[in-house]
Amino acid sequence: MRPPSVTAATTYRPGTVLDTWLRVLAGGCEWLHCDVAAWNTDLDHHRPFDHSDPAAGGPTVAGNLTAYCRNHHRLKHSGHWQVDAEGGIEMVAPTGHRYRPRSSGILGARERDRVADPGVSRRTRAQNTAARIRAERRRRQARLDAARWRAMPNLPNSPNRPAGAGAFDEPPPF
Repeated sequence: MRPPSVTAATTYRPGTVLDTWLRVLAGGCEWLHCDVAAWNTDLDHHRPFDHSDPAAGGPTVAGNLTAYCRNHHRLKHSGHWQVDAEGGIEMVAPTGHRYRPRSSGILGARERDRVADPGVSRRTRAQNTAARIRAERRRRQARLDAARWRAMPNLPNSPNRPAGAGAFDEPPPF
């Protein structure tokens, strides 16, 4: 007869206690900038679970499981992103860039308290949204200004200005 931990490690789905513990620790989806609560996520194996030989594959233990929302779980398995679990979770984008997500759960709060610089404040989600809207409005206004500039034939540096046109050569009429 096997000890309970070995038996539990060779099953695909974690037991109730391990499932609850992992969701409490994670707090939410472990993907970058995802805020789906851990209770609405899938627990995914870092090292794939071997269904044909469970003892040889990735065990179902706390160190080999991570909480991902359904969308990010599917994205991870699509092959476009890779997850390197050696020494903590590190995601590798299709471009080769590496990202290390921060946990939003209990362990993540401890690490944020330890690492966070009290002099640096982070923007809230509403502030990020407002900043993106302002940036998009600036880009749109710049495109409109450029189109208007090209459409005005009388401006001195306009590409549409007729040759020899001297609209700005005379003084103003006042």
